[in-house]
Amino acid sequence: MFTAYYDAAGGKDHGFIVVAGWVSDLEMWEKFAVDWRLALAQAHVPYFHMKAFSQSKLHFESWKDQEGKRRNFLHTLTSIIRSYVRYGVGTYVEYEAFEKANASYCLKEWVGNPYSLAGRDCAKESLKWILQQARLPIEAATPALPLRHVFEEGDEGQGLLEKLMRKDNYPDFRAKKRQSSHY
Repeated sequence: MFTAYYDAAGGKDHGFIVVAGWVSDLEMWEKFAVDWRLALAQAHVPYFHMKAFSQSKLHFESWKDQEGKRRNFLHTLTSIIRSYVRYGVGTYVEYEAFEKANASYCLKEWVGNPYSLAGRDCAKESLKWILQQARLPIEAATPALPLRHVFEEGDEGQGLLEKLMRKDNYPDFRAKKRQSSHY
């Protein structure tokens, strides 16, 4: 059984949305979680959020101008990702381009909004990777494939994404509450 965890960045106020995620199996995710929490504990931070880190905010405020410490911490986190994650995926959608396409093709009626389009595309790419690993053609995609999709909760269009995923026969969909104490 594989699980893909996805999160979004950007938004209407930024003019774009990015949904990205990682795919791995249960054993690797369990090892990932242990090492990730250990890295956070060693750095004396309760969780990692790139926006806070990049702007030296919240628990990273005291790290401002400590480039060596910041670089080493990111190196540790990326090493953990490389060690335990099997596949990465991401999709970028510009709001303006989405609206232009919608004017001609009624895109909102088919996919909802830019977030649901990006999320659905990530799920499709993750599924394609699973099929490639099993050496199966894309036509072999069925709800029985061992891939669970977990999206961070709270993004605009979450309900639209869930509806689209079910319509497109991706039944193993979960919304996960943000857990600031972990990742």
